[in-house]
Amino acid sequence: MDENQVLELVEFYEDMIEKQDEIIVRQSRFIKSLATELSHLRNMLNVEASEDERLDAGIIEEVKEEYVSMREP
Repeated sequence: MDENQVLELVEFYEDMIEKQDEIIVRQSRFIKSLATELSHLRNMLNVEASEDERLDAGIIEEVKEEYVSMREP
């Protein structure tokens, strides 16, 4: 593999990472809006979140913090 091929692969990899980050950001915004809507519905109907949902929310927050810290230079 010559230097040009390696540079091409690195550029391709960087592009894929940028696209992946963009997808993650957009999906996160969408999921956050759905969670807000669900929360409003629960309040209107006076329904509590299950224990599993609370645990999942905590795990998601931890993973999100890890992801953000990994992206920082």
